Amino acid sequence: MKPAHLLLSSALLSTLLPGCGGIIDGVWQLSMQAAANVDENCQESISHNFSDSWVPADEEESTDWTSSEQDADSDQVFFALVTSTAAGAATLIIGTAAYPGIEEANGSWTFTWTDLSTSSESDVHATGYAWSATSDEAREVVYQLVFNGEVVNGTMDTATTASYNWSESDSWPAESLAGYLSGDGTVGQIPASTYLVTDDWESGTEVAASNSSEIFDCDDSECAINRLYTCSATYELDGTRTSLSSGEDYEGVSGAGQSAGY
Repeated sequence: MKPAHLLLSSALLSTLLPGCGGIIDGVWQLSMQAAANVDENCQESISHNFSDSWVPADEEESTDWTSSEQDADSDQVFFALVTSTAAGAATLIIGTAAYPGIEEANGSWTFTWTDLSTSSESDVHATGYAWSATSDEAREVVYQLVFNGEVVNGTMDTATTASYNWSESDSWPAESLAGYLSGDGTVGQIPASTYLVTDDWESGTEVAASNSSEIFDCDDSECAINRLYTCSATYELDGTRTSLSSGEDYEGVSGAGQSAGY
């Protein structure tokens, strides 16, 4: 029988020797694709219930010119510490950011964290005027890594989602809100002028929309605007294990590296 100090539990072996990747713990030097070399998929949409207003169309660009632009930057270089926390679980530390991770069935590793932020505000006047605004923002960062002996490769995926909602009474007694709303209380505070336009019947041109106290501007008793923004990108990365192994070693190189570009 082997001495007790030479015996490793199956749980520890599973943590240190995932699949064919070998030991993942240690300090790794990583090189990641620069942002300028990545195509971002970003979209924005506006929805509303204003009756005679609309989101302005993008102005058509002149057809007299054909333009093209390409940018490319050198990659980023930085150090990361990987430390096992349990069987099939580990944490990836980059700078001061920590990303908890798990081992997947195929032997790869997924390290991820999502930042969330929500806010809301509302005001209700004794006359019945109501106003509310809410926001929900999230940014998820996912590192998909495959460790193979002394090298590692994979991707970093980022996904941002932001939703902003505004709601306001369609009509109200202006004289009661003269000190709170602009235009002697006749113009609401919902940001219609930022996102919507309407026809100016006198000039025949498009002008910024607004919510008026005296006019039923919307299809409901409350006017509503929603802005939804999403953006995602994928960055390629690879790296090698260094001779550094512990958290104390990592402290000396955690801020070292090269930023992208010139």
